[in-house]
Amino acid sequence: MRINSIRTVNKRPLNVFAISTISILCGTIVFVSGCGLKQKEKAIPSFKIISTSISKGVEITEDDSHPVEVSGKFTSDDAEIISHIRYANLSGSHHFKWEWYTPDGKLYYTTNEHPVKTSLKTYVKQGTSWHKLPVGDTLKQNGSGKWKINIFFDDALVASDFFQIKMNSEKSGFGRFHALVIGNNQYSFLPELKSAENDARKVASALEELYGFKVTLLLNAKREDIILAFNKLRNSLTEEDNLLIFYAGHGLLDEKADEGYWLPVDAKNDNEINWVPNSYIATILKAIAAKHVLVVSDSCYAGKLSRSVESPPISLKNLNYYKTIAHKKSRCVISSGGLEPVIDSGGKDGHSVFASSLIDTLADNKGIMEANMLFTKVRHIVMLNSYQTPECSDLRNAGHVGGDFLFIRK
Repeated sequence: MRINSIRTVNKRPLNVFAISTISILCGTIVFVSGCGLKQKEKAIPSFKIISTSISKGVEITEDDSHPVEVSGKFTSDDAEIISHIRYANLSGSHHFKWEWYTPDGKLYYTTNEHPVKTSLKTYVKQGTSWHKLPVGDTLKQNGSGKWKINIFFDDALVASDFFQIKMNSEKSGFGRFHALVIGNNQYSFLPELKSAENDARKVASALEELYGFKVTLLLNAKREDIILAFNKLRNSLTEEDNLLIFYAGHGLLDEKADEGYWLPVDAKNDNEINWVPNSYIATILKAIAAKHVLVVSDSCYAGKLSRSVESPPISLKNLNYYKTIAHKKSRCVISSGGLEPVIDSGGKDGHSVFASSLIDTLADNKGIMEANMLFTKVRHIVMLNSYQTPECSDLRNAGHVGGDFLFIRK
């Protein structure tokens, strides 16, 4: 992270000043420097901002600087992002400061106060300052979406700029990956579960650390929490996104209505006001723009989410195959069982037998794995260690057209 300044007046040789400081922040060296030409004036014009820009480089000459390849769009393959400012008529002692905000509106980085000053009765006719932010791992992890930069002069906001960053690297062509992970143990009106919270935490960790997913984790979620999370995804995801939803908690089957439900922690067994019906899940997932959606449900009667179809045969796949299925929309569900109760234990480290096999399969994968392959491996382990039979199919009435969800190891 680097800040620089150059200040100049004209072509005449005048007295030169310079300042420089070095500080260390979070292991990164921040270098601040300045040089320029000053002149004496009886009447000093008012300070003003001439221009701001965002670029991929900066060209530095003896007494000036210019942004190179000005752009509002960047990828994770770019080396750095530069916020450049050109100003005029600087007199006295002042400072600039930059603040960088993520697409979620969170403050990602703020610079120290960068001093700019002149001696008595002189002013800088025109000068430039800029801040370089490397596109490192942290920026990549916070990356996709619209970023904001605020520029301050003497603590007053003088400019705001915006830019888009898109994840590229080895996942190029496969889009961004998001997950909503729900784990409910502590029920108010139903028997508490033992492993759902632990299962959700471990699944969220595996998706985030091994596969680079951006994860939203909900523990002991009420109906309102789940609905709001779905609506946020509906409003934010695009066709370039992939969405995985993992649910661990109570489930219920209404045989007369031919409907299955997720039961949030505020649900009652004899009152459906806080139940989340499978039909709602299918409807909201059909409305979400993400090209690929995979629901992984570890609850009783989760098989009601899917419809019966034969799984395609397993075969060796190449990169072209994965790119082909990545272009087709998919809405699939993997359930821990069919129309049957499932057990809340039996796996390693206090996990359910289904979650344990899911976590192990995600950890064992070293390349690209489609959801169907994940399911085949998980089902084999679950059936060897329990009496339940996981199921995999396309999601009922949600717009599936033949694609598949991909897990791409970092």
